[in-house]
Amino acid sequence: MHLSPLAALALVASAETAAPPPAPAPDAPAAPAEAPAPDAPTTTSTAASTATSDAPAAEAAPTTVATTAATAAVTAPAPAEPEQRAPGGWSLFRPVPMDQRRPMVTDRPDLTESPVTVDAGHLQVEADVVVATWRPGGAQPLSLDLMPTNLKVGLLDTVDLQILIPALGVLVDADGRAAPAAGDVGVRLKWNLLGNDGEGVGVALMPWAFVGGADLRPGVGMIVPVSVPLPADFGLGTMAVLNYVPAEGGNYDAEVLASASVGHALWGDLAGYLEVLGAARPMAQAGELVASTGLTYLLGEDLQLDAGLRYPVLTDDARLETFLGISARH
Repeated sequence: MHLSPLAALALVASAETAAPPPAPAPDAPAAPAEAPAPDAPTTTSTAASTATSDAPAAEAAPTTVATTAATAAVTAPAPAEPEQRAPGGWSLFRPVPMDQRRPMVTDRPDLTESPVTVDAGHLQVEADVVVATWRPGGAQPLSLDLMPTNLKVGLLDTVDLQILIPALGVLVDADGRAAPAAGDVGVRLKWNLLGNDGEGVGVALMPWAFVGGADLRPGVGMIVPVSVPLPADFGLGTMAVLNYVPAEGGNYDAEVLASASVGHALWGDLAGYLEVLGAARPMAQAGELVASTGLTYLLGEDLQLDAGLRYPVLTDDARLETFLGISARH
């Protein structure tokens, strides 16, 4: 609570007025009661009673009231303690206070998911501004995916819901003609089991489902992300995935993925990562190994930019993917 100089002076004057007169010495005549200051307003106690105690204790005092800080500390009621963050104590309808949010952690730009959830009651958006895929010598040497987005909302302190919004896809053939392409719509639920503060080992379960393809056939899967701190401030993220996805001929096939990503801060808020991901479809006898690298740059607490590339090193589909992305939260 901050008081203006006039209000602080009035408080002191009011306190002196209410105090009883000092007791007279044994052999001395009784001293008359001290008269109140002539300019002390009689409504100072009302001003004091209307001051609230829920102002942040760490709020800096303006220079105009710096001289009254000691007086205010004595006369004002003690500020209320801020509500402490407790696991399980927050929800979509009881959001985590802004000043108690965890540092922002994203599931991008690498393909390895993070076990950390979005704070309960808050929204986080992660999107590729553009993904350009180059296939030299192919029938469609360039494809563009514009704004594929992961919209995430914190439901509980350890659970978030994710809506995967498909990209606006564009396929460009060898003659330069462009055609639209359809993406997948998906929904995921992330349940953190360990290390949701981003420190130490982190583990989560992520069941998910999607609908995609020209025939809009559904698929389901389970993702298990794990994060482990490494020496020298390196971080390791790993992921195991088992999907049941549509295959050719109206059939379904199992898809198994595993990945590992190592990241480290490079300079200030700039960080980088190296990643490798393997995917296989046993029934189709198909698979690939993808190498990826990229950079992230944090602009404040709630905004992150990223860029990078992915290159399959073992695959029949030779291509190079480059991307530019953004993540933000509220």
